[in-house]
Amino acid sequence: MTRSPLVLVASLFLNAALLGYISFRSSPSSQYISDGGRTSASAVSSAASRSAASSSPTLARNTNGGSAVLPSHNAPPSETWARIQSGDLAVFVANLRAAGIPERQLRLLVNAEINDRFRAREEAVRPPRPPRNFWDVGNSHYNDPTTLEQRLAQLDLRREKAALRLELLGESPRDANDTHPIPREKRDLLREINEDYNTMISQIQRETRGVSMASDEEKIRFLRAEKDAELKASLTPDEYREYELRSSATAGRLRSELVAFGPDEQEFRSVFALRKQFDDQFASAPPNADAAYWKERREAQKALDAQIAQQLGPERGADYMRAKDHDYRNLAALTERLGLPRATANQVYDLRYTVPSEALQIVRNPSLSPDVKQESLQVIAEQTRAQLTAQLGAEAADAYLRRHGQWIKALERGQVIEHKTDGTRQTHSVPREQP
Repeated sequence: MTRSPLVLVASLFLNAALLGYISFRSSPSSQYISDGGRTSASAVSSAASRSAASSSPTLARNTNGGSAVLPSHNAPPSETWARIQSGDLAVFVANLRAAGIPERQLRLLVNAEINDRFRAREEAVRPPRPPRNFWDVGNSHYNDPTTLEQRLAQLDLRREKAALRLELLGESPRDANDTHPIPREKRDLLREINEDYNTMISQIQRETRGVSMASDEEKIRFLRAEKDAELKASLTPDEYREYELRSSATAGRLRSELVAFGPDEQEFRSVFALRKQFDDQFASAPPNADAAYWKERREAQKALDAQIAQQLGPERGADYMRAKDHDYRNLAALTERLGLPRATANQVYDLRYTVPSEALQIVRNPSLSPDVKQESLQVIAEQTRAQLTAQLGAEAADAYLRRHGQWIKALERGQVIEHKTDGTRQTHSVPREQP
């Protein structure tokens, strides 16, 4: 795919290394020739047929131009296959349909034939992997010998095969009820844009070998900005909003973070709109972020959470704030596994607020001796363990205590861990008895 605007911007960016990456997309060696961002299926089919005729070992072995089919005890007579096979894939598909081959089996046969015809070209852009001993050290991800040019060539071959399949077989049956708000043609282009840029970005990350320098981050920021600009240019404003709701980094994070909250569509859209503003403002920390930056970010995060909770309303706002806690997400997953209602997870989670509140009254009571306070906290801890067992069962309660029961174990030692709503904690201890 030619990306002349990128080359122009890169030259203005004065980054020769990055220009080298981007120029691969406009190299004459690319098999994927741009035509307004698209390649015609007929051109792809012709190219595939020409390359298959010269490169496919299977075709070279068959005088009738078709690919070899291994015989089996229940295979049709060889003369039947001789009539079906053809060096022209379009004729091959027509012959299969005329023979009454079911659509599912037909697709398997045609896909196998396409893969066979592309195999030599794919192997040519796949570097051989050196033998690796079991005692060899090093991260294989960073030691991958595949170059960026080879990765892009592999990407182009996958697109060429996909276009050929589409021309020969049409859309997959599972796409018949497609209700996506963005037209399929545009979604194909969006996928290609993402593939191009993500391939270049991943290559830079691979070359860092896990130690990223400022110049690496600069290249990646540049590529991400260019990708976003090209995506926006390919869509209407409404289509771009729908795309971001489904495919942006913010959407991906929210789908992971809001599992225990369980939003409906409107709630997700509302949270997304506010969270996207925050993510855009704090997309990445500056190289030398100081304490002032992190303080500003923490304050902005608090303001964001308060704004989201207010917009969701009192009940769902409380659910949202609770679901942000990693401990609660684990607890919700545990109760779901046990088939318990979500209310059980809420009740168990709230214990770490209600129980320490009761315990603090004992610690702060001046009329009680330290020994009495210590004994009282141990009783509270024992009662809390019993309550957990009653609500979760013995095995699940033990699992919870091992992962999230530090505050209960602290009670047994004469300490109260106070969990505050802003996510901070404060520990209060029973004073020692004076001799």
